[in-house]
Amino acid sequence: MKIKAVESNGFEKPHISEGLHHAEFISISDAPDGKFGARIALDFVVYYSKTEKPVKIGRVFGKKLTPKAQLWEALESIGAKLEVGKEFDVSTLIGNRCRVMIEDYKSNEGKVVSGITKIKTPGEDTDAFIEDAKINFEQPPKTDIVS
Repeated sequence: MKIKAVESNGFEKPHISEGLHHAEFISISDAPDGKFGARIALDFVVYYSKTEKPVKIGRVFGKKLTPKAQLWEALESIGAKLEVGKEFDVSTLIGNRCRVMIEDYKSNEGKVVSGITKIKTPGEDTDAFIEDAKINFEQPPKTDIVS
C-alpha cells in the first residue's frame, strides 16, 4: 500500500501579534521530559482579535509544583488556590480565563512563531472580549429535520 507523506498538522505553531492577549485554559497534558525532569503542557485558546479566529498555543512547565515554580504562578493566575502539602486537580481549571503574554521566537524550522512567556490573571474586560470574539466564530446550531 502506498501512502503520501504530508506535513504534520497535529502541533500547530501559529504566529500572532506580540503582547498581552485574553485566553481560555483548555487542557493539560504530559510533555516529553526535559533536561530537568518531568514536564507538563498547559494549552490555551488565545483570543488576540475580535475579528480573527483564535489560536491554540501551549506552554510547557516543569512538573514540580512549589511556591517558587513558574507552574505555581501560572496555575494561580488561572484560578487555582494552591497550598503546600495538598494535591490539586488542574482539570478543575479547564474553561477558566486569563491573559497570556505572547512573544515571537524562531522554531526549529526557522519560522517565526508565537509562544506564551507569561500567564496572568484575567483583566476586567477579559470575559467581555472573549464572549464578543466567540460570537464571530461560533458555528450555527445544527437542526434536525424531522419528516
